[in-house]
Amino acid sequence: MPTRAEHSLRRRFLWALLGVVALLVAMFGIALGLFVNVFEHELLERVVTMELDEMPARAAIPGAQPSGERVAGMRHWTVPDTDQWRLPPPLREMPAGLSEIEWEDGSDVLAGKRIVDGYIHAVVMDIANVERLEQRLVRIGAATAVIALLMSLLLAARLSRGALRPISTLVERIRTLDPDKPGPPFASGRQTTETREIAQALDDYQGRIKHLLERERSLTDDIGHELRTPTAIIATSSELLLDDSTVTGAVRERVGRIARAARRTMSVIDALLFLGRGEPGATAVRVDLGEVVNDTAQMFRPLAEGKGLDLQVECGGEQWISAPPETAAIVLRNLLENAIRFTDHGTVRVIQEPGRMIVEDTCIGLGGVDLGRIFERGYRSDTRGGSGLGLDLIRRVCKRVGWQASAHQRPGGGSRFEVAFDAPVPDA
Repeated sequence: MPTRAEHSLRRRFLWALLGVVALLVAMFGIALGLFVNVFEHELLERVVTMELDEMPARAAIPGAQPSGERVAGMRHWTVPDTDQWRLPPPLREMPAGLSEIEWEDGSDVLAGKRIVDGYIHAVVMDIANVERLEQRLVRIGAATAVIALLMSLLLAARLSRGALRPISTLVERIRTLDPDKPGPPFASGRQTTETREIAQALDDYQGRIKHLLERERSLTDDIGHELRTPTAIIATSSELLLDDSTVTGAVRERVGRIARAARRTMSVIDALLFLGRGEPGATAVRVDLGEVVNDTAQMFRPLAEGKGLDLQVECGGEQWISAPPETAAIVLRNLLENAIRFTDHGTVRVIQEPGRMIVEDTCIGLGGVDLGRIFERGYRSDTRGGSGLGLDLIRRVCKRVGWQASAHQRPGGGSRFEVAFDAPVPDA
């Protein structure tokens, strides 16, 4: 179904005003035409009727004007009713009364015919001049209508600019809005009633946004202080216990689960803090991607070995990227967490190539997974399960810094996740 074209408020105002003016001009033109037409017929019929009323008396006066003589644009005939042949053919054929007929020369005339005391009195009035006057009045009316439309267009443009100026001013102020730097209230200053209501609504909305931002900052501060620190202590303590050779059997397995949960929680906390704070690229620094890959892989090596997996790292040399601190580590930690989690046997491999970072595994693969939705929040396939939140965090972090994350099915089985970076940063 085709979408309907949107028009600006000013254009709608112009069209509405022009429509009203055009309607008024059209109605005026119709009224003028009707007036001219009625006036013409009424005036001509009245003149011809008055002439017919006076003709019997004038005909009785000795030396009256001869039949057919033109006087003041009219011609008169008075003949006995037994001598109708003395009348021009158009008059002989017309009945008594008033009629607009075609004369012998093809012109239109208004004729009147009356029989009084055995005499036929007839009057013919040439209406060509009147019709020319009517056409002239119509042309004047049409010219007036065109001038009125042009003037209304200019007036509408001026009025619309003035009428919409408060809204335009309000829009310009809205474009400069910065939630971190709220300006003066919108409802202050000289405004119309309508824009004052809009401005008041914007002030209320801005107040709610400010309140939400304060709540978000408080939440991120609480996460950073109240959750990150104890989680780091849990992760460090569990790693120390795993290094203790006296911790064996079921206890060692439980401590391993605690360590894995702590690392996972740390990754999620870091991602949430990154997404909840700062602006894209605001704190970008030069990051050695090779160092990030090696350090992160080393962190997850005990987890992989605990499941009997071979965690391999392939670095293509030193590579620097521009990104906020810990961004690459957050993405890689979540990718490795997923890869190790869904791989029961085989290999997990981290590959660093120019412009991208890759995590491959030999898990059940991505068969039956909608690759177009795999990074959507809450999406879970029947084959992989999971909460559907880890890949969403990866997508959101990559989007924040302008990276591109993608998922692929490996031809030999397993899955392949790639993160494409911007152009590498040259060495300092």
